[in-house]
Amino acid sequence: MTIQNLVINGGFETGSLSPWVGVNAFVTGIFSHSGTFSAELIGGNTVSYISQTVQIAGGQGFEFLVSLAKAGSAPAGPVQIQVVFLDAAGSSLATGLFITIPSDRIPNAANKTWLEIYQTTPQAPANAAQAFILINTLPQAGSADVLVDDAALLQAGGGSGGATGATGATGAAGATGATGGTGVTGATGATGVTGATGVTGATGATGGTGVTGGTGVTGATGATGATGVTGATGVMGATGATGATGATGGTGATGGSPSLNRIYVTIQPANIVSVIDGSTNSIIATIPVGSNPRGVGTDALTNRVYVSNSLNNNVSIIDALSNTVIGTIPVGLNPNIIRVNQNTNTIYVANGNSSSVSVIDGLTNTLIATVPVGASPFGLGLNPVTNTVYASSFATNNVSVINGATNLVTATIAVGTNPVGVDVNPLLNRIYTANQGSNNVSVIDGGSNVVIATVPVGSAPADAAVSTSVNAVYVENRNSNNVSVISGNLNTVIATIPVGTNPNSAAANPVTNRVYVTNLTSQNLSVINSLTNTVIATVALPGNPAGVGIIQ
Repeated sequence: MTIQNLVINGGFETGSLSPWVGVNAFVTGIFSHSGTFSAELIGGNTVSYISQTVQIAGGQGFEFLVSLAKAGSAPAGPVQIQVVFLDAAGSSLATGLFITIPSDRIPNAANKTWLEIYQTTPQAPANAAQAFILINTLPQAGSADVLVDDAALLQAGGGSGGATGATGATGAAGATGATGGTGVTGATGATGVTGATGVTGATGATGGTGVTGGTGVTGATGATGATGVTGATGVMGATGATGATGATGGTGATGGSPSLNRIYVTIQPANIVSVIDGSTNSIIATIPVGSNPRGVGTDALTNRVYVSNSLNNNVSIIDALSNTVIGTIPVGLNPNIIRVNQNTNTIYVANGNSSSVSVIDGLTNTLIATVPVGASPFGLGLNPVTNTVYASSFATNNVSVINGATNLVTATIAVGTNPVGVDVNPLLNRIYTANQGSNNVSVIDGGSNVVIATVPVGSAPADAAVSTSVNAVYVENRNSNNVSVISGNLNTVIATIPVGTNPNSAAANPVTNRVYVTNLTSQNLSVINSLTNTVIATVALPGNPAGVGIIQ
């Protein structure tokens, strides 16, 4: 029986992650379990991961192997490993594996010791065509980087298994009884009469052995043996970078690819979304959506973009790979801001005229809950680490705290006057609300739900965007035509950046150190370098930009 490893570049011996998708991860040559390289997932109070989608055949079980270690003497954070079975369209069918490795189980690679994980999945559904593999760390302050090497998803191959199947047929004949005696005779003739015994094995299959009997017939057929050789070639293809590698690369993009680096901007009154290439700052696609599109939410793991259509009271679902609308979901009245929790595949929509937040299941694209909040919710923030959603209420000057597991409001926090934009720094568990009426930003401690600072900014702040790479908050001031940059350490404004006219929304990309600001009246997009806090590009847009979102 041949064993085929479906994972490509599981030992990272190409010197790069590809076709793995990585966030806060890179390939290192300092440590390895075997060979020269391994993947290093950054530790500390952040989520790091690598993922890969591979092609599988349904109706089979698999074995998953991987070696783990840590870099340094500090304790590693917990590590989660998942294998999810998908159909050909990429929809989830079943979980094949979900384990958490405690931090005290992961040894120090400097001692030349690695933890070798060996797990067996249940049988995949018959219509499974792909398996999504995810290895991620969990946030833990001060934790060491985690090293990953020799990842493999193994399945049994074809041709050589035919010979083993012949032996299995003999066993089946034994179970039949009298024919079982014939099976013994076959074993006695082990040398030249094995072929004949194989035929007897087929008779055993008739006795009800089922799958085993079928394998016996395959063993008897010489041509099937040749197919077995082809199976071995399949292993070589998986290891290398030939046609099989190309296909897996495409599927990996479906699972989420940071290389997309696309910015999605809703345009009024044209009722479109402009798609901008983050590497060239040029428009590469235009997508028609509903009437008066507002907010944008993105999921890099599923390559989905969600756009709220405020006059249609629904949300358009966009496939980021094809840049086409693939569905529409009804929500509340006047939907605006959208946030997506990639960890739970859940979408949250603030309904300005319904005083509620709609909760959507990203797997089924159906509304699963409606959460009442304060009047006129015009802002949403989300902490994926604590699975908590924050909805700002413009009319009641407060923020509703929603438990993402129960979809219930657990607290209400008084903030400044007319709060609108909200964003969260999950590394610090800090929430920032732009208060348009009082020209300031409230800083909330997510652990205690208490306002710990109030930071004066420009006139009529409309939105806030957190860049975790520089620990700064970018606040768009509509009447000042500029952006206030707040230090997350000091809670004071450290820079003011002139932008276009009437800036009203923003999004930050911590991977590229870019912040994107939509300027409603001047009909353009300001691109800010968050390392220098300067505008490095201005992108002209075909109308009034409202919301902006990023797929990294």
